[in-house]
Amino acid sequence: TLFRSLQADLTHASTSDSAALPMGLSARAKVRQTSATLTAGYAFAPTEAAGVDLMAGLRHWEVSTAVDVTGIGSARSKFSFVDPVIAARWRQAVAPRWSTLVYADTGGFGVGSDATWQVLALANYQARDNLFVSMGYRHLSVDYREHGRRLDVDLSGPMLGLTFLFGKGHGAAALP
Repeated sequence: TLFRSLQADLTHASTSDSAALPMGLSARAKVRQTSATLTAGYAFAPTEAAGVDLMAGLRHWEVSTAVDVTGIGSARSKFSFVDPVIAARWRQAVAPRWSTLVYADTGGFGVGSDATWQVLALANYQARDNLFVSMGYRHLSVDYREHGRRLDVDLSGPMLGLTFLFGKGHGAAALP
């Protein structure tokens, strides 16, 4: 069976740090990044309990940085870029109302960043006919260098998610 697949995700990270500098000065730095990924493609269901999706899309990045040195001055930078991505996703039913999902994408290709990629593994619980609650682990990476700006970041950690299925006939065997 073949059907269309659409996926969106949003990631936000904010970090800051302070440090003492020579001559009694102090500095504070702050970095915020937000990425939004939208992919679409086709989902293949080789069996009732398994599915694979092949997708392509875009990942939009927003980055802002600020450095303040007490008594000296401050500098701020804000930039954004868009990466093309290709992705694959494996879905597997493991018990009534429970399934797993493994997702990987890669992109950038020098269009926006030099490279971006992510992998995630999730356990999903079917809370309603068309609603899944997910938890798992994710790693997201980007390497961007342009116009004297550099963003070389790896984000890893636990994640929570919700999946909504649109359409008819999902039932208990549905996979997110």
